[in-house]
Amino acid sequence: MYSSMTQGRDEHVGKRAETRRDEDLRYIVGLLLREQLIKVVGKRCHKAFQTLKKKSCS
Repeated sequence: MYSSMTQGRDEHVGKRAETRRDEDLRYIVGLLLREQLIKVVGKRCHKAFQTLKKKSCS
């Protein structure tokens, strides 16, 4: 019984860690894309910046 409880817990923690890793990667990619966008079009291009932000979050 104890082994099945710990196995279930480990699977849950693994899924949560995987989800967290995906969120972290999305954030990092978004950050890098924004930095590149600022270099390419400048800080004044707010609409393109918001569009890129939406794409990186989905």
